[in-house]
Amino acid sequence: MPKISTRHRHIFFSLIPTLLLSAVLGVSFLFLRLNDLKETQLNEGIGTLENFSYLVQISLNGAPQDSIQAIAYYILNNSNASSVIIYNDAQHPLAKAGPEMSPPLNKAPTLQNHTYHTQTSNSVRFSTPLREDLLSPVSTLTKNRDRLKNWGWIEIEIPSYPTSIKRYQAFTLVLIITLISWLLHLAIILQRAHQVELLISKFSQAFSGLKAGNFKTSLRIEGSGDISLLEAEFNSMVYALQQSQKEIFKSMQQVNDDINETLETIEVQNIELDLARKEAIKASQTKSDFLASMSHEIRTPLSGIIGFTKLLAKSNLSPHQQEQLNIIQKSAYDLLVLINDILDFSKIEAGKLEIDQSTFNLREVIEEVSDMLAPLAQEKQIELISLYYADTPTYMVGDALRVKQIITNLVNNGIKFSSNGNILIRTMVESDTNVSSLIKITISDQGRGLSQTEQESLFQAFKQLDNKTNTSGGTGLGLVISKHLTELMGGGIGCNSEPGKGATFWFTFRVRNDPMEHKPPSPVLFNNERIALYDENPGSRLAIAQQLKQLDAHYDEFEHLDDFTSSIHNKITEKTPYHVAIMSLSFSQEGDPIIPITIENIEKTLNCRIIVINHGLTQTSFQVLLNKSASAVLHKPVRFMHTLTTLQNLLKRSPSISLEQSRSKPPLFKVPPKILAVDDTPSNLQLLCIFLSQLGTNVTPCHSGKEALALIRDNKFDLVFMDYRMPELNGPETTKIIRKQEQNKHLPIIGLTAHAMPEEKRLIIEAGMNDCITKPIDEKQLLNIITKWTGHCPDTHIDAKAPVLPAPQSTVDLSESVRLAGGKQPLARDMFEKLIYSIKKDRKNILSEKDNAEQLLEIVHSLHGASRYCGVPSLCNQAQTTEILLNTTPRCQEQIDLEVRLLIDEIDKVIDWSVNNDFLGFQTTAGSTTLP
Repeated sequence: MPKISTRHRHIFFSLIPTLLLSAVLGVSFLFLRLNDLKETQLNEGIGTLENFSYLVQISLNGAPQDSIQAIAYYILNNSNASSVIIYNDAQHPLAKAGPEMSPPLNKAPTLQNHTYHTQTSNSVRFSTPLREDLLSPVSTLTKNRDRLKNWGWIEIEIPSYPTSIKRYQAFTLVLIITLISWLLHLAIILQRAHQVELLISKFSQAFSGLKAGNFKTSLRIEGSGDISLLEAEFNSMVYALQQSQKEIFKSMQQVNDDINETLETIEVQNIELDLARKEAIKASQTKSDFLASMSHEIRTPLSGIIGFTKLLAKSNLSPHQQEQLNIIQKSAYDLLVLINDILDFSKIEAGKLEIDQSTFNLREVIEEVSDMLAPLAQEKQIELISLYYADTPTYMVGDALRVKQIITNLVNNGIKFSSNGNILIRTMVESDTNVSSLIKITISDQGRGLSQTEQESLFQAFKQLDNKTNTSGGTGLGLVISKHLTELMGGGIGCNSEPGKGATFWFTFRVRNDPMEHKPPSPVLFNNERIALYDENPGSRLAIAQQLKQLDAHYDEFEHLDDFTSSIHNKITEKTPYHVAIMSLSFSQEGDPIIPITIENIEKTLNCRIIVINHGLTQTSFQVLLNKSASAVLHKPVRFMHTLTTLQNLLKRSPSISLEQSRSKPPLFKVPPKILAVDDTPSNLQLLCIFLSQLGTNVTPCHSGKEALALIRDNKFDLVFMDYRMPELNGPETTKIIRKQEQNKHLPIIGLTAHAMPEEKRLIIEAGMNDCITKPIDEKQLLNIITKWTGHCPDTHIDAKAPVLPAPQSTVDLSESVRLAGGKQPLARDMFEKLIYSIKKDRKNILSEKDNAEQLLEIVHSLHGASRYCGVPSLCNQAQTTEILLNTTPRCQEQIDLEVRLLIDEIDKVIDWSVNNDFLGFQTTAGSTTLP
């Protein structure tokens, strides 16, 4: 909105009152004048009637017709009337003078018994009756007024134009006077506005001068009164500003002198601070180097201890020896956790702790923690229970290692501060979007609880709670590290507790949704099965029930053993028997001789297959009885996949399942890969060679970098495991020499390090090594690395906890194809035919672009996306492996060539299957539809 100037505001607010007042006065005067003219016109007409009515009445009283007509002309000539009509007592006109009268505007009768007037369009008509009282004496008039007789009437018409002219004259006079007053007032206002504008202009110029720094500005205004006072005050202010400017200038000179002196001092301090900073950086680097060195020095013998205890655990030991070995393993892992906590805390302080982003299975992470800590919990008669809610995604993108670290720390704390009861791990979705989810995990125990003071100090470094029942100690860094980890993952951590009522720790972390959209195993196999579930522990029973619910199985829960057995018997009588019975044992029931008898009775007498779930620390004799009497035996905490696989096998009437695997395992590779193991520590080298030999590889030990160079020059190896720190020639240096000497064939080299620092892992990759393993190592790590970098596929897969060995993946899984198509066979067939058409083109493009990594990545990515929805698991997994390798930098061309060859083989298998098999030539029943 534009601003109105002072001049215009002055004119506006000064002129408006005058305009309003003059308008009101003019309108009032005009209104009065018009009323006067109207009254004058009426008085004139009535006066004319009164002046001539007596004469007319005399004429009517016996006068001839000519005399009456003469009187009419007389009235017309001697008054302002334009027309005159005289009526007799019967209202017939006797005489007329002048033109015809204008018709009245109101439709009233023309003659009345009283004097009246009526308005026409351009005149006023007046009429009055001629009564006999005009000629009678007063006494007669008074006495006989009601019976007076009308002699006739006289009517005249007076034109309105003289009055209208006078109206226009009055309106013109008022308008001229009003305009003259307006113009005079406007001239006065404009003159005053000009003076105000000049005054404002002078002040504006004066203030502009002050703004520009001209403090010698003065104001000269010719005026008196308030204006002269304002001028004096302004000039006084300018003088005061001049004095202030002089004082400020003096102060600035003093401040500049002080600043120059201070800058000199600061410059000296900066030099000192720079020297101190360099010393601090050097000290920090020294600390980091010390931590890295100590980590390596401690991890090196610790790797040997942990590795050899694993080997020793596989041998025949007495119960006492096994107990001692467990103590050694626990102490070694506690020491490893201590080292990891110190290193993590050091990374947090340095701001170098990073969060990984890769796809992982959260359910498996939680189950691994439960498996690892279950022995410690079971020693204290504590049951670990995991509730994984159905709406929680299984696969997600985040840092599985850090999530596992937090869960391990919180569950371990729960075990420390509890003497019995349950530790419940709940996993749920707090909130989710299209791209990410906020996962919340709570760990509730039934321990002594925490006071408010203890809760306030929970997340402080090196603070530990006093626990008389716990003697394991610790660094006091676990919760501090967990807090930082949750914050780095976009979440938080907290605790809710009261003394004597246990504690509930919770933490949240944000993960990205899995772009590959991994799906959990389809539960459709169990939707027609009936299962009886017994567990006297409500929490444990709820956890197993959740698994059955997610498998879409129909189940009945029982808290009492008698109800459980009687219900199985009753269902058989009702001819609706249970297909499977699940008996989950509490601590008090393990060792009870009635349990094996009850199981055998259910198995043999009631002919119901039974799954027993017990704890891992069950005495050997009781475990043997369970294995003999039950169809399958699982250990608490039971894994979801173990439940699924066991139910699959039992419902297909497969033989009894035992979790105990044979201690002597056959070689895992059909063609043993040749591997060179390089380590300067004899114990670690011996351990590595034993692990590799047990995996079925052909391993050659080597004690130094120089010896490794000679062996590689004279022999052909499929893979090299290279230690990082060695005397004379370390791992990176040896690798660089190997890379310079190799010609066509690229030799995969895997770094072995006891360090957990990311800088060392980066140096290992930059030196030319293909991958890195942190000590202590295990068979599963080695198996995955060998399979990934050599292409040798094992016959079996190591999983000491699995109830059955997983079946090899098939070329085409028809049931999975139909499931992915929503159960619609025609759609499944159509998608499969489109896949065959596309992979033929992809095969040709892969072969033509195999040396162009970027183009090859696009082709493989497209192939991977298409294969995920058509029930071709082997092709899908190989495409995923190839895509991951192509996304890795730096790329190894030889490894890419190997993966491409494997991918082409899988494509050929699918194409051959489509030629030799009819896609719809099967029955979608409970039987297997998987073709090899």
